[in-house]
Amino acid sequence: MKPRLILALAAGLLLLNVLVAQAENSPLAVDELSTRLTAALPDYVNREYARARSDWHLVLTSNPRVAHGPGDSYAIAFVTLERIFQKGRLVPVLIDRTIRVAPSGGRWWLSDVRTVFRPIPEALDSKLGPYLGDYPKPQSDPPTIDALPPYTVVESAFSKAVTTWLRDIQTTSDQY
Repeated sequence: MKPRLILALAAGLLLLNVLVAQAENSPLAVDELSTRLTAALPDYVNREYARARSDWHLVLTSNPRVAHGPGDSYAIAFVTLERIFQKGRLVPVLIDRTIRVAPSGGRWWLSDVRTVFRPIPEALDSKLGPYLGDYPKPQSDPPTIDALPPYTVVESAFSKAVTTWLRDIQTTSDQY
């Protein structure tokens, strides 16, 4: 009887070790990941914009919306309020961002970034007042998206910022 009991205990301990190892290597839950991402994103993105010598500055991110994608991937969508210094003035721009992340090897990986520029609706002017206070824009003269430069640099810096944040959060998750 004792050998069977010892064998059962050994099998139980082995199974417990496997489960603990899997838990330690499993990525954060996607909801927690998306919330932490949008909170930390302005610092990371602005650092990358500075490295790229871009005239862009990320001011705010909205709350994330998470949708399950194909396979194990997830789409995290949010809006950013950014400003670009253009022709001697600051121009605010709303940008719809969608990033696609997928877990692999116990980590989250960035697989895609989608960027869509939008003009700021007049209804948001009063709500964004503190963030647009230094931008003298009459209601009849909203910024045009056509006047914005190509967004390759912006999207590249944004992708690098998200990748860097994913690396940092997964190596030092106790700091966040």
